[in-house]
Amino acid sequence: MPDDDDRPLDASSAAGHGWSDPLDRDPTVEAVDWSSVVVPDDISSLTGDIRALRRERQRARLRAQLHRALGRPGLPSLTVIATVLAVVAIAATLISVVGSATSSKSPAALPLARSDVAVGQSRGLLPSVTLQAADGTSVDSRALRPSVLVLIPLRCQCVPLLNRLADDAASQSLPLVVVAPTLGDAEAAALPGRLDQGTTRVLYDRSDALATDLNASGLTVVLLDRDGTIFSKFELAPSAHSPLAGVLHQMLAQSPPAHG
Repeated sequence: MPDDDDRPLDASSAAGHGWSDPLDRDPTVEAVDWSSVVVPDDISSLTGDIRALRRERQRARLRAQLHRALGRPGLPSLTVIATVLAVVAIAATLISVVGSATSSKSPAALPLARSDVAVGQSRGLLPSVTLQAADGTSVDSRALRPSVLVLIPLRCQCVPLLNRLADDAASQSLPLVVVAPTLGDAEAAALPGRLDQGTTRVLYDRSDALATDLNASGLTVVLLDRDGTIFSKFELAPSAHSPLAGVLHQMLAQSPPAHG
């Protein structure tokens, strides 16, 4: 006579012993017809099926959690959240573009000042000299206001310094105007394509009149204010660091002298 341990348990006896099918505890898993189940001789052959079952259970639990979270009163749906985030991103982009366009507007030129200071001196008017562009057009030096004028010698070899000056000028939305002594200076003609930042214009003073009137030698920087007066003038060595950032801010922050 078989003892209690050898007797097979039916469903009712299993329930009486407190046993239950572990799959019955998961509401996301359908009931299994155990009569059709074939038990393999080697349990390792079921490894793939076991992993697939675990993954499916995990996905079911995640779906249930997401459904419960989104079903809470007052909680917006994912579509609403995505729409709000898209609107915020577009608004931030528009603000950035408008702000950049506003800040990049060059300071406006003012009428020429009436100054008691001698022409060519600090706070005096810039000498009026006709300069030429590479295409043959002419421009009066005073019409370049406001700007950073850089008078360079022949074969200057000063591109790194001009790059630093162009960066500082661009930080205040001012153009850099390079004045070369002769139209045949190939290095000067190539400058606009060799400088990285800002707006660079190359003009030529064939008679060297501007350098003569300014008593300039070597590389000379002239900060031309909005009213055509010279805010500052100094010479720099090609290896020097640009001192313009603070000076340009000071020039544009101050009110020019009275105009006439």
